[in-house]
Amino acid sequence: MRTLRLHRILSLPLIALVTATAWSQESVYKVVAYVGGGASIYTASAGTPAGLSTDVSKFGPAATVRVMWQPDHLLGVGLESGWTKLYSYTVSGPTSGKLYYSQVPLYIVWSMKFWDALNVAGGYGYSHVITNLDYAGTVNVATWSMGWLAACSYERPITKTLGTAGEIKWINPIESKDGALTLQVQLVWNILEY
Repeated sequence: MRTLRLHRILSLPLIALVTATAWSQESVYKVVAYVGGGASIYTASAGTPAGLSTDVSKFGPAATVRVMWQPDHLLGVGLESGWTKLYSYTVSGPTSGKLYYSQVPLYIVWSMKFWDALNVAGGYGYSHVITNLDYAGTVNVATWSMGWLAACSYERPITKTLGTAGEIKWINPIESKDGALTLQVQLVWNILEY
């Protein structure tokens, strides 16, 4: 709880500064949605049980939904969620089983666009880390883990309101130490411009 208050205290002056700077200049403001999917690779060591024969997969799908408020040439702010498979494994032997480990992030994200095409983003928040175990019974466990992300994307417009982007992102729930690198293709939708 103390950590959550600290993050709120640290983020409020930054949001106020960005908003005040944006209102002091004549600029174009946008609300932009990013929706995409791709692949992820789990970069930490998988927590497999000792003494059992396991087949581990650290590759899997990843999806992102991000909504950003973006003032022209300033720091944008928004929310990001999605889903990322971290790893899975199957157990072979006298008793077979499988484990599936994934996360659903809910992050506050800041981004800055450079040269009208390159977008750099970072954020922090919480990931809902989910474990599904099927071994001599079924166990489904979920917990919240504080984390952060860093991303870089390259955007190309298709029309005035639609575009595409390719993004590389590092997402890391730090309390559970479950980092993943994702590569995604995204649809960029300019919802509102004023």
